[in-house]
Amino acid sequence: MVDYKNKRFGLVFEGGGTRGAYEIGVWKAIEELNIQIDAVVGTSIGAINGALFVQKDLEKALEIWNNIRYSKVIEIEDRLMLSLENNQLRNLSISDAIKGFSEIVKNKGLDITPLKKLLEEVIDEEVIRESPVDFGLTTFNLTDMQAEEHMIDDIKPNCLVGYLLASSYLPAFKAERIFGKRFIDGAFHNVAPISMLVNKGYKDIIVVRIHGVGIEKAYDDRDVNVIEIKAREDLGGLLEFDVEKIKKNIHLGYYDAKRIFMNGSGKKYFLSDHHTEAYFLKQFLKLSKRSVVRTLLDIGGKSSIRGYKHKERLICEVLLPLVGKELKLKKDASYEDIYVELLENAAELLKIERFKHYTFKELKMLVNQEVEEGNLETEKDKALYEIYVNLFE
Repeated sequence: MVDYKNKRFGLVFEGGGTRGAYEIGVWKAIEELNIQIDAVVGTSIGAINGALFVQKDLEKALEIWNNIRYSKVIEIEDRLMLSLENNQLRNLSISDAIKGFSEIVKNKGLDITPLKKLLEEVIDEEVIRESPVDFGLTTFNLTDMQAEEHMIDDIKPNCLVGYLLASSYLPAFKAERIFGKRFIDGAFHNVAPISMLVNKGYKDIIVVRIHGVGIEKAYDDRDVNVIEIKAREDLGGLLEFDVEKIKKNIHLGYYDAKRIFMNGSGKKYFLSDHHTEAYFLKQFLKLSKRSVVRTLLDIGGKSSIRGYKHKERLICEVLLPLVGKELKLKKDASYEDIYVELLENAAELLKIERFKHYTFKELKMLVNQEVEEGNLETEKDKALYEIYVNLFE
């Protein structure tokens, strides 16, 4: 288990567009676990999420993300952008399509007036300045051709929203000046500004990774404990405003953070208990010889069982390496890796609710119940499902 009791952390939110919904899930877990945060720094969407974090406004952040649309960020009709996403421009009238795209061309980029209005509505600079939690962000000043890193005390009063925009200014956005100068997204300088906190003397740092694209500034990692919380699966595009994807990403961030700080297991499901390698080996050794032989005949053929009289050797030397190979796991995969992969694979195929807390026993019971009721609806990866059934029915 990650030791977070009686510690105070710096928190880094990486840049990455709408993938930033993942960071809100991590924030929710941090709050529930009462992890003490002394400073937050971020880039681009990470800076915006970081500002809301310092305001301690999780409910507002959840409301924003659960209701985010293209029109909340850029001056364009949601209908047009959704048609582009779904490749359904034929369903739009020609005049609407021409109007939408001509505005983008005329403006020489995407007009982000809605994003400015949103930030002006939700960012409370006074609360952030008075907060005991420090705040910082990065951007790149194109006018002066230099990177900029600012903690809140470095930013002049009433300028925070401007710097949040400067940190988030993607190249696709309409070229406009902020404070009389042009800026570009902070990812072009430091997509995950861990170095800012290291330079401030922080030794325990949590960094939230969202597959951000950009440059990461090197830092002196001696005596620095960095805990990474990162998505193990695709979070979507930089500007993908899919409501279901965003909700899923919030869940992913929440359970990934819980898994790290609560010593949970699993990759796709949150398994709250933790067991030793001996425990998982024991589960496999409990298998009947009939189940073992049946599975090996399916995936290894008759040759795989020749020369073995003892079930235990057959399991350890033949069965588990072959099953690991079928699951596309590394050769050095642990007993836990193989067991969890089998269990989660079957649970996913059976469409068992993913975003809940389970013990190994609870999830296995649910899977076995669904297996008995014959609720498999897909042929996808059925061979791996059959391995699970053969072994554990």
